[in-house]
Amino acid sequence: MLFLRTIALLIFFAFCCESKKTKKIPSICTTTSKSQEKNHDGTEKPGCSEFIYPFWDHTLSIEERLDDLMRRLTLQEMVDQMANGGGVPPDPAPAIERLGIPPYNFDTECLRGVADLNSTAFPMPIGLAASFSPDLLYEVASAISTEVRAIHHNATKHGDYGGMKGLNCFAPFMNLAHHPLWGRLQEVFGEDPFLIGQLTKSYVKGLQGNHPKYIKAIAGCKTVLVHSGPENIPSSRFTFDAKVTWRDLQLTFLPHFKDCIEAGALNLMCSYNSINGVPACANKSLLTDLIRKEYKFEGFIVSDMDAIENIANGHKYAPNYLESAVLAVNAGVDLELHGTANISYKLLVEAVEQEKVLYSTILNRTRKLFEARMKLGLFDPPSLNPYTDIDINEVIQSDYHRSLAMVAATKSFVLLKNINNRLPLVEGSIDKLAIIGPMSNNMDQIFGGYTPMVVRQFTTTPYDGLKMMVKQAVLVEGCESNACKTYDQPGVIKAASDADVVVVCLGTGQKIEGEDKDMPDMSLPGLQTQLLRDVVSHAKSPIILLLFTGCPIDLVEFNYTQNVGAIMQCFYPAQSTGEALKRVLFKNIGDNGDWSMVSPSGRLPYTWPMDLKQVPPMEDYSMVNRTYRYLTSRPLYPFGYGLSYASFFYFDLSVYPTVINISSGFDDVINVGVSVKNAGPVDAEEVVQVYISWRFLPKEIVMPNVQLVAVSRQIVMLSADRAQFKLQFKSEQLKVFVDDVGFTYIPGKIDVYVGGQQPFDKRIVNSNVLQSRIEIVI
Repeated sequence: MLFLRTIALLIFFAFCCESKKTKKIPSICTTTSKSQEKNHDGTEKPGCSEFIYPFWDHTLSIEERLDDLMRRLTLQEMVDQMANGGGVPPDPAPAIERLGIPPYNFDTECLRGVADLNSTAFPMPIGLAASFSPDLLYEVASAISTEVRAIHHNATKHGDYGGMKGLNCFAPFMNLAHHPLWGRLQEVFGEDPFLIGQLTKSYVKGLQGNHPKYIKAIAGCKTVLVHSGPENIPSSRFTFDAKVTWRDLQLTFLPHFKDCIEAGALNLMCSYNSINGVPACANKSLLTDLIRKEYKFEGFIVSDMDAIENIANGHKYAPNYLESAVLAVNAGVDLELHGTANISYKLLVEAVEQEKVLYSTILNRTRKLFEARMKLGLFDPPSLNPYTDIDINEVIQSDYHRSLAMVAATKSFVLLKNINNRLPLVEGSIDKLAIIGPMSNNMDQIFGGYTPMVVRQFTTTPYDGLKMMVKQAVLVEGCESNACKTYDQPGVIKAASDADVVVVCLGTGQKIEGEDKDMPDMSLPGLQTQLLRDVVSHAKSPIILLLFTGCPIDLVEFNYTQNVGAIMQCFYPAQSTGEALKRVLFKNIGDNGDWSMVSPSGRLPYTWPMDLKQVPPMEDYSMVNRTYRYLTSRPLYPFGYGLSYASFFYFDLSVYPTVINISSGFDDVINVGVSVKNAGPVDAEEVVQVYISWRFLPKEIVMPNVQLVAVSRQIVMLSADRAQFKLQFKSEQLKVFVDDVGFTYIPGKIDVYVGGQQPFDKRIVNSNVLQSRIEIVI
């Protein structure tokens, strides 16, 4: 009896001594059979994991739960989480068995679907950006995060915590499309910081969901900062030092990352490169002073894979891995992502013991990681979290997700040329169609990088789609692969000569351009250019050229060749390529006699230069003569450019207010209204673009020549009298950047342009541009 009373008193005192900041829950085993106790994901709790601690209590605030959890962790346990959260793929952060905490893997790539797994494959981000549609990006990201959740719960209930099975997405990739040869250009949202920011905000919100308590999947905006090439030509990303001015940082490289933070993203990734001599992942002024303190970022920061060891290996900024870890953790990096055995953060225990890192720093870094997991609901009963009920069999490649992937592809296509209305073709009217080129039926290379598993059942190539629309289709790929090192010239010439219509499918593919693979020049790979010349010379009628690339290529010769009737940039449409192409390239007649089709509506998210002479070297990060905002010469195709099967007429422009008095107060937004008439011949979506241009600035103030400030996309019906577009942009977008002052208003006049293209565009497009003016006075 005395023994039992003693045990009872010990339990009582353990209960009473719990932190006053937490709800007092006794640390006792709730069952005698551990098989009866489950983790949040349905797996059995390891060891004596039936103990209940306050950090498991969902009725407490996250801060209270974190306070309780952090005081229970040892230094080694915290370091293990920071060093192994990304894991040597596919290893996760280890379980903490004595507390019932299961493993967790932060390494999930969701650039446009879950990489390497069976997941719906949406177009590459550069194609999604061509839609100029934040609404579409939200829907795509929401679909992806639904699949991320389903994959996670299906895997972890079977004890699988491997790579791509977590709930932390390393997406969106939001660096600038800085140079046409950059291998990873396909992964980003283009060259304009405003457009990148708008698309990023939608993508972040789509991934993270709108539940009042739980995050659906964590958005991880990458990579901070100034990481837009080179990959490997002419130097390595692991040693490159980007020299950039404070002005260019503020006007070009930082605004969209600020948008990411304001959208609520819980994760940022620091990049491989150095910035003005300091490796990004060791840059305290960037990660802590600017990102955390000034921009108020509250999530966690992860290194790019091996970027911390690279502080020593590549940049020679630290003498060894220990010092690399010290620099990174003190700069603000919470989690090391790594792919080798050289895990720098494992040395943080030693760093604390040597007083190079404060214990409180480790505590704060680990706290951020567990805060993210708690916001995902991973420490709560699954019955409380609606995202735990997602059935993997109902969402992966669901009818809705496949339909959305197809719609996204159609909205991404940019029609660059269409002489004499070469497109659209008419379904059933072509006796013999030749589909020629190494991208015609190349299922793997139309996906781009970071691709989900390619599933034949759900994938249609250009040949698959187009052959359905004609009486006879002939496929001649012409090359052994997209590298096109060998070329079947006789077969190509015969096919081109015999066909009534020829569609040529050329491009690069992820084997040619991608991570670690910059383009050597703007040429088509191998003998593809010769193939195209032969087809142009022997075809009976002007050919149709479809391009599957992330980067712009040298098209000057074929843009001005009459025998090339149409050119369409398709980017990497992924699984729905063929389905989307047949809808955009062909019109068909319905039972009621009406024509139906999908008009191309994508717009270029980057400037397509005439040649490399028009572009500064990739390693030069000055914005002089770079992107549409600062370019002083005429490109082949400008940013925002794209043709339609319809023609649009803009009229009745209104801009309010037109005068801003900075002394007496003014509205936070500028309202823009415009009417658009569809002049035919088909219903089509139009992308309205609003630009501003500062007039007569002092010489010491250098602003973009022109700047996009608003976009809106909607269908304009042929039968309607007009479509009304209402747009807004923030008054603060009228500010200029003054050295030693920052962003400020100055008196002057600012032109406002509204239309379906950039102002001053000398290319003929299917719409006009209207102009108004705003005056800033004191």
